[in-house]
Amino acid sequence: MAELKLSIESSLRTLLMTRQPSSVADWRPWPHAEASVLNYGVPDLSGFSTSGFAANTLRRKLKQIIERFEPRLHARTVQVDVESIAGYPESLMLCVSGEIGPRDAPEAFSLGMSICLVTGHANQLQAGRAA
Repeated sequence: MAELKLSIESSLRTLLMTRQPSSVADWRPWPHAEASVLNYGVPDLSGFSTSGFAANTLRRKLKQIIERFEPRLHARTVQVDVESIAGYPESLMLCVSGEIGPRDAPEAFSLGMSICLVTGHANQLQAGRAA
């Protein structure tokens, strides 16, 4: 199961570091394309401000994206927490958790990351520290 966790961590890091082609694209004429790899990644967060940021909106969007592109996390268990980091207005802390493995014997999974909103760069967190 350790190899599976490492593989999911790697895939999530890639997903969270990849920007969607366009956050302003109108996908209504092509709903299947919006849910496909043509739209892989997350909205561009660079230049985003944490002062009065819409944590719930961002949390829902990231949860939807992770459920779509990382099927090894059981969709019904995926949780995404987004918080601003005190003293670092240009950064966000993100925690993704859920269950992986067989449905009759699932294991817990979690990944923490800090994201710089100026550059879009992300660092994985381990035990509350950047790795």
